[in-house]
Amino acid sequence: MRYDTDIIFRLNGTSTYDPDTGDYDTAPTPTDTHRMASVSGTKIETMQFIYGEIRQGSVTVQVQNHYDDPFDLVVIG
Repeated sequence: MRYDTDIIFRLNGTSTYDPDTGDYDTAPTPTDTHRMASVSGTKIETMQFIYGEIRQGSVTVQVQNHYDDPFDLVVIG
């Protein structure tokens, strides 16, 4: 199995309150963590078992080690 695709675990930043202006920060910066992964198409049998139907564009992503940190989004490629 090749771990040849760069994926990004993205944690969206939280808005911070500025007491001087009374506004929230409008552009929180996301935190990205890069990992190498094996990305392949999901088999029809697996989609039937997990989703109960066939969904187009479904992929299976495998990383070498556990990734336990919280994330909001995974960017593939």
